[in-house]
Amino acid sequence: MGDAGCSRAAVVLVDGDGAVQVDIGRILDARPDLALVDALARLQLAAGRLGCSIRVVEPCAELRELLDLAGLAHLVAREPDPKHAL
Repeated sequence: MGDAGCSRAAVVLVDGDGAVQVDIGRILDARPDLALVDALARLQLAAGRLGCSIRVVEPCAELRELLDLAGLAHLVAREPDPKHAL
């Protein structure tokens, strides 16, 4: 990953049910791109191998569209989990 990836940050929270929430609202100074979609897809694959899944929290409209285009719209959480609110 090049320098553009250095400015990215996300909060990954795991609850007792094995659900992993990726808070995309915490990405700093970056527009969503296919590299981010690839990273989320790889995270979902790794979580799936462990019997878990991920949910993307608070994605912007652009990321929602990219996830939909890539067939990953199911990763978007309907509502943020209030017990994980920061």
